This record gives sequence, structure tokens and C-alpha cells, in this order.
Amino acid sequence: MRNNFRLLPLLAASLLLAVACDDNDSTVPEFDDVPSVVVVNQGSMGYLAGSLDLLNLTDGTYSAGVSTLEGTPENVVECGGYLFVPQYEKNAVAVFDKSSLRAAGTIAVPAPQSVCTDGERVFAVGADSVFRISPATLAVEKKDTVGHTAYASVCAAGAVYVAIGRGMGQTEGGSAVAKVNPETLEREYIAVGVNPYNQMVVDGAGNVFVVCTGNYYDIPAAVYKVTPAGMASEVCGGTYIDVCGGTLYVVSRTSAYDADWNETSSCTYRTYDTATGALLASDFLATDAPHPTAATFVRVSPDGSNIYVGENGVTDGGLVSYTTQGSLYRFTASGALVERYAAGVNPYSLAFVTRRVVK
Repeated sequence: MRNNFRLLPLLAASLLLAVACDDNDSTVPEFDDVPSVVVVNQGSMGYLAGSLDLLNLTDGTYSAGVSTLEGTPENVVECGGYLFVPQYEKNAVAVFDKSSLRAAGTIAVPAPQSVCTDGERVFAVGADSVFRISPATLAVEKKDTVGHTAYASVCAAGAVYVAIGRGMGQTEGGSAVAKVNPETLEREYIAVGVNPYNQMVVDGAGNVFVVCTGNYYDIPAAVYKVTPAGMASEVCGGTYIDVCGGTLYVVSRTSAYDADWNETSSCTYRTYDTATGALLASDFLATDAPHPTAATFVRVSPDGSNIYVGENGVTDGGLVSYTTQGSLYRFTASGALVERYAAGVNPYSLAFVTRRVVK
């Protein structure tokens, strides 16, 4: 027994040496920063679930359905290493890790229509209120009423702008943008066109552009510009918008229906000067490039190198389908087609993110 006790220190030293060797031999994983596009597909309300798709901009691979989304997802923003996706019918904002796209939690928000971020916080718009969310705690910090029916939102020049549109059956009102203080959530209202809805973007000068959808009868959709000083003016007609530099990209979609309510649609693709409103190009897509006939959004990459257009499913006969696979088109800055990807059902929004991926 005495000899065995003498061996214990030697045995312990051997074990420590072995552990040290293992530590020295272990390799720390190396990561690549991968620029990517994350696409939100709405699915079909009450019938088909939505989904997240992923486009890897390094190798060009497109992966459909990497995550499932329920409750009619709307847009998507990145903040604090997470992706935030409002899910209207689920009364919640879904949170995903931006690199793995794995679910990280949900945040209760009633009937959320959109989210936006100032880079430090996330602001969700749901029902008649705006909710400030902390990406550190994934919880609502503060909320306040903002308007009868709140829709799109965007952060610009130290404020949160929220579109106040018309609810179901409402024939009056719904013609304002609320400018919200991000700290106090106090607000002021700026009159715009009828029924500002799901499209708001901001340029580098802090000007906000919003699509007012009209009344679907005798008031057509129009794009309004709201300056940081609160001055609003109509720029042009349009349905979907984005801004890059001093250029406003506008897609105008019109639809027609036959006796059986089968839909056909067509789109125009124009650009305007954000400062003057002057028409820059009557078609920002190349003449020989495909022109999506059932566009659902337009987004320009932050560096202006690519233009992305989502499209509903379209049958061989040209009919619009809301229950079949849609498409994501990627164009160069000059409008030439780079690739057309098979997206999920009703692609609706996207975000440009840099993901950390193990080599």
C-alpha cells in the first residue's frame, strides 16, 4: 500500500501531461464569413406553411426550405446575430440564428406585420402598436399605440416610420405615416396617400419612400416621399420599391381576372432620381432579360451590384398561382440575368446577411 501511495503523484503528473498534450493537439475551428441572401416565402395562408431559403453568394448555391415558417411570415431583418421574422397569424416574431438559420425563440407580438432595426434594437409593428425589442434578451422592452392599422416600418435618421393604413372594411382615414421616437415611442403623423401598406424604404439622406396602395378601385397605387423634415410628396405610381444610392427602383404590377377569377399580371420596371423624382430609366432590366410578370418584391444589394426580384408561381398558360413554387431572379446592376432560382411558395422579402460558417 505504501508503494502505491508513492506512485500516485507520478500517475497524476502523467495524467496532467496527457491532458496538456491533448490540449496542444486540439485545433480551434476556423470560420469563413459567407455573404448570403435569406429569402422569406409566405406560403399560402391557412394552406401551406412559409419557409426560409438561402442563397450562398460565395459559391452561388441556392437551398430552398432550410427553415419552416408558420402564420404568414412577412419581412426579415438582422440584428445582434439574429434574424427576426414577423409571423402574422402566430401572433409572434420568430427569431433565428443568422449563421445556422436554426430557431432561437419567439417573441409575443399581436398580429405582427413588419419589423425594422436601427442596428441596435428591433421594432415590430403589430395590430395598432409598435414594440421595441432587445436582441440581447429577445424580449419586448417597451410598446405603445401608434395607429388604427399599422403595416410597414423602417428606421431612418434616428426615428422609426410606420405606415398607418386602412383595416378591413375601413373606407376613411389610413393615409398617414407615423414618425416615432425610438426611445419614448412618442409619435407625430405625416399625411401621405391612401392606404400606405407593406413597402417602405429609406435612402442615404434619410428620405423615406412608401407605397400607398390606394383603394383598389379609382385611386391607384402611388409612391410617396417623406423627408426628414416631415414634408411628403407623390413621386410616381408603383407597387414595389427599393433604393440604392440616389436611385429609386419601382416595380408596378397590374392584374386582370377572367370570369373564373383566374389572374394574369404584368409588370413595368422603372428607376427615378430620389432627389428630384425625375424618371431615369423606363426599364431597368436588359432588353433580352426575362421580365417577371408576377413580381412580389424588388431588392438591390447594398453595393448596388445585383438586383433581386421575387415572383409568384406562374403556370405555363400565364396564370398566377399562390400555391405553387415561386422564383427569385438575380440580375446585374445593368439588368442582365445572373440566375433564376426555384424559391418557395410566394417569395415575399429578403435580407442580406454575412453568415459565419465552419471551414
